[in-house]
Amino acid sequence: MKPKVDFFVIGPARCGTTSLYAAMRRHPQVYAPPKKEPRFFDQNWDKGWGWYADNYKQAPSGRLTGDFSPTYASSYKRSTALRIARAYPDAKIIQLIRNPIDCAISNWRMAAENRGMEIPFLQALTEWRVVLDRALFFGQITNFRAHFPDAQIKSVAFVERGNDPTMLREVQSFLGLEIVNMPVPKASRSDSRRNRPKKPIVSHSDRKTFIEMVAEDANKILEYAGLPKDFWALTVDYKGWDSGLVRRTQARLAIHPYLSRLLTLTTR
Repeated sequence: MKPKVDFFVIGPARCGTTSLYAAMRRHPQVYAPPKKEPRFFDQNWDKGWGWYADNYKQAPSGRLTGDFSPTYASSYKRSTALRIARAYPDAKIIQLIRNPIDCAISNWRMAAENRGMEIPFLQALTEWRVVLDRALFFGQITNFRAHFPDAQIKSVAFVERGNDPTMLREVQSFLGLEIVNMPVPKASRSDSRRNRPKKPIVSHSDRKTFIEMVAEDANKILEYAGLPKDFWALTVDYKGWDSGLVRRTQARLAIHPYLSRLLTLTTR
């Protein structure tokens, strides 16, 4: 039997889905299942409706129920959006977005850990599909727009706003909920895992290449979300590129101009 699901937080990964899930679980009008990511409509479709319904069997009557599966956005070239639309045509879709640089770097780190190897960032853009695809937010939402009207879709710049309650109020308003001021915790601590690689060192030329690859998509998603074009610092000098190791090393070498200059040249 198909469960009642009112909204889908489709991700993508590394954009704050876990934090939003943790906050929304505290809302008295929302039921978020104990299993945060059912991933039913892409990875677990063959398990059937009974398996999916088990995730919502404890949902109190009268509450809005949500599915927080960040893989749904990065499955945009498959049948995920169509499956959701056929099953829940009146559902609301929430897409979380962030600076594409931060998203790609974070997904590179996760992919490197999962694969047990590190490759250059530019190489990963073609060999590790998730690194680039998850940063192309407008491409992701386009497939959902083919099956849902824009009135049922909300793209929210979650991570950039941190604990600013404005973001959470926007989500609650979009879902028609009572506005409740709640903390938005940094719930995902995977970037602090001991085995997760640090940020890659990306030359300025490779940074420029990446920016050229995502710039058009980034401008379109900002326009779609109603955000100014300069909402993100999409530049080669954006601080999100640099690893803590590089910054600390540069600081230590600041007293030696020659070595500091040498380090700068090798990272460009």
